[in-house]
Amino acid sequence: MARAGASNFFIADARSTGTFGSSPSTERGYNVHLGTHPKENKVIYCSGKNVVVRSIDDPSDCFVYRGHNAATTVAKFAPNGYWVCSADSSGKIMVWSWDNPEHIVKYEGILMAGKITDLEWGPESKKITVAGDGGGGLSCKTIMWDSGNAVGEMIGHTANVLSIAYKPSRPYRVLSAGEDNAVIMYNGPPFRQAHTSRDHSNYVQCVRFAPDGKTAASVSNDKKIIFYDAKEGTVTGTIDNAHAGSIYSCSWSPDSTMLATSSADKKVKVWNVETKEAVAEFTDGTDLTNMKVGVVYKEDKIISLSLGGDITVWQVGQDAPLVVFQGHQTPIVAAAVDSESGTIFTGSSDGVCCYWNAGVGSKFGGQIPRSITGAIHGGRVAGMAFTASGVVSAGYDDTIRFADLGSHAYGESTGTTGQPIGIDAVGPSSDTFALVTSEGIFVHQGTACAAHLENLGYEALCVAMNGAGDTVAVGAKNMNIYIYSFDGSSLTQTNMVSGHRGEVSSLAFSPCGGFLAAGDSYKEVRVHKTEDWSIKIQGRWVFHTSRVTCLSWSPNGINLASGSNDTKVIIWNLKKTLKKKELNYVHMGGVNDVAYLDENTLVTVGNDQCVCTWNLAEE
Repeated sequence: MARAGASNFFIADARSTGTFGSSPSTERGYNVHLGTHPKENKVIYCSGKNVVVRSIDDPSDCFVYRGHNAATTVAKFAPNGYWVCSADSSGKIMVWSWDNPEHIVKYEGILMAGKITDLEWGPESKKITVAGDGGGGLSCKTIMWDSGNAVGEMIGHTANVLSIAYKPSRPYRVLSAGEDNAVIMYNGPPFRQAHTSRDHSNYVQCVRFAPDGKTAASVSNDKKIIFYDAKEGTVTGTIDNAHAGSIYSCSWSPDSTMLATSSADKKVKVWNVETKEAVAEFTDGTDLTNMKVGVVYKEDKIISLSLGGDITVWQVGQDAPLVVFQGHQTPIVAAAVDSESGTIFTGSSDGVCCYWNAGVGSKFGGQIPRSITGAIHGGRVAGMAFTASGVVSAGYDDTIRFADLGSHAYGESTGTTGQPIGIDAVGPSSDTFALVTSEGIFVHQGTACAAHLENLGYEALCVAMNGAGDTVAVGAKNMNIYIYSFDGSSLTQTNMVSGHRGEVSSLAFSPCGGFLAAGDSYKEVRVHKTEDWSIKIQGRWVFHTSRVTCLSWSPNGINLASGSNDTKVIIWNLKKTLKKKELNYVHMGGVNDVAYLDENTLVTVGNDQCVCTWNLAEE
C-alpha cells in the first residue's frame, strides 16, 4: 500500500534549525543491526518509535523519521540509496523515499505476527527479506519492495529468527539465523530451504554475506565465528572463543578481506578472514554499559554500538575513537540552557543527563552510582536548572545533584524531603533555586537549604522563582497558584491566585518579574500581573488541545512559548495578544520542556527522545 508523505512523519518546518537525534534503543542480551548509506557517509538506526539517520562526519547533521506507531527495530538503506525500509515491533515494515524531500511512503504492510528483528535489501533494490517472530514457523519472508508480494515460503526455524542476510550476487541466496542455534540457507527466488547448519551451540545473533558474494559468516552467544560457502551454505572455517563473551554482531569490510565483530566482552575485533587472526581490537571501557551490541563497516571506518547507547567510530591503526555520539534513549523530560555559551542541558526519564554543543551530545560523568545507560539519577529527572554554580538537577531518587561545567561531571549531591516534582532557578547570576517536592517547598542557596515549608495542604505540581529571588510561585492540583515571599531565610505565603479551570501544570515568571504565566490541564495559558496578582490575559490563549506542560519567556519578556501534550508549541505575544505562531508536530508523544536560548532561538524536548532548535525571528 502506497501513501503520500505526512508532515508529522518528519519535521518539515522551515523554522527548524536542528534536530539532535536520540541514541539507539538497546536491550541486554540482544543485538542491534546498524545500517549505512551506500554512497553518503551516514549511519541509520532505530530509537524508540523513530528511525534516525546521522552523518558520521557532522554529528549535528541528523534526520529523524517518525512514521511508525510502534517501537522501531531495524532500518536499512536500499543498495541504490534511494529508499529506506524500516520495521517495528508490531511486525510492520515501511518503505519510504530517502532522496525525495517529502520522504513519500511507497509501501507499508504487516509481514510478521510479532517483532521484526532484521531485514536486508536484495542487490537490485527490488526485494526485501525480513526475519523475526512470525509464529507457526514462518519467521522469514522475502517480498517485492513495491507490492509486498511474497517470493517463496521460507520455513525451517523452530524459534525466533534474530538475523537474515541476502547474497549480493548471483546465484541469489538468503541466510537466516536464530534462537534455535540454526543457520539456514534458502535458494531462490522463489526462495526455498536448501541447507541447515547446526554448528553453533547457542543463539546465533548475526549472519552476513561478504560483499564479493563468496563467503558468509555467523556469530553466536557460544563465542564462535563460523564461515560458510556463500553458494552451498557449507561450513568452510571456524574461529573458536573469538571473544570472551557472547558475540552480538558482525560486519564485512568493503573488500571482503576483514570481518568486524562486537561482543559482550566490551570489545570490537577485526579479523583477517584468510588467516583467521585478529588484526585489531578496540575497547572504550570495562563497565556493563560498554558491552558492544552492534557493529557495521563504513568504508575504512568501523561503527560500533554499546549497550548504553553510545555510537563510536573507529579506524584500524588508531586506538582512540574518531568520534563518539551520545544522547538519550528514553523520553527527555527536562531542559535548561546556558545562553552565554549556547549549551543545552537535558534530562530524561531514565535519569540520564546530557549537555549539547553545536548539536553534539555528551553524557555528564561523575563518581556516583550509575546504571547501564550511564544515568546520573536513579530515576526520572524531575527538573533541571542553570545557576551561577553550574547545572542543578533533581530526580526521582530523592536527590539533588550539582554538575561542574568545567569537568562536565556531577560531584556534590544532597537528599530531598519527598519526591522532587519541579525545580526553577533565579538565573545564571545566582546559585539560588526553588524546589517543590511531594512534601513541601525548599529554597536552596547552592547545596544548602536556606528555607523550607512543609505540610502545604495541597498537592503541588510545578514551581517558578522570579529573577529577583524573592518570590516563589507554586501551581497546585486544586487549580490554584500559591505565592510565597523569600527573605533569605524563610518562606511566607503572601497570596493565592484562583480562577483556573484545570490543574496548574506549568509556571514561568517573566524576565522583568512583572508577570507570571500559568498553563493548566484545561489547555489554557493565562498571564497574571505580579504587582497585585490581577489578570493580564485570560480566555485568549486557548489554542492548545491538551494539557500545557511547559512555559518559557523570551529574554525581552515579550514572547512566551508554551508546550503541550498535543505535540505543539505556540509562541504568544504579550503586546499583541491575538497574535501567535504555531509549531506543529514538534515532538511526537508530547512536548515536555521549552527554553529560550536567545531572543530568536527556542529549544524544545519531548517524548520522542530528541532535542530540537527553532529560529523564531520575524519574517
